[in-house]
Amino acid sequence: MDKWMKLFLLGAGSCGNVYYAVKFHSSSLSAEVAAVKCSDYHRTNSLELEAKILTALKGCPNVIQSFGSSVSMTNGIPTYNLFLEYACGGSLHDLIINSKKGMMKMSELEVGLYAYQLLNGIQHVHKKGWIHCDIKPANILVFDNERGGMHKLKLADFGLSLRVDDGMAYMT
Repeated sequence: MDKWMKLFLLGAGSCGNVYYAVKFHSSSLSAEVAAVKCSDYHRTNSLELEAKILTALKGCPNVIQSFGSSVSMTNGIPTYNLFLEYACGGSLHDLIINSKKGMMKMSELEVGLYAYQLLNGIQHVHKKGWIHCDIKPANILVFDNERGGMHKLKLADFGLSLRVDDGMAYMT
């Protein structure tokens, strides 16, 4: 059976820690990578809600995708694990800081594309009847574009999200 291995800490938040994880496949030489959000099982309400929300939001190219969840033992403590896409580019916060340091300037075209991607993600969230409630550069993840060129952005961290009452959801 293939198992996920947490290799190093990516960050920490109010709900728990996020690790870089790898799953090696015993049947081949291939491996999968993921970001794993972990929390003590007794404090998992926020992560369980996030897992539910991400299931409802599945399929949008500008919302982080979940690979599922599990419970494991970490140092004898039950731990809830939420498996997410790994964003090799970090966050929009990191991208902005690097741009300000002169490492790479963002063009007007890039800013426009990033705004479009964020609005597309927000529109999808609203159409599904949710409100993010914590949009900030640190909660927007940066992915490499498969075709080269500009980055792909995705909304992440839905732990504070709220459900919109029926009849109040955004309609087109």
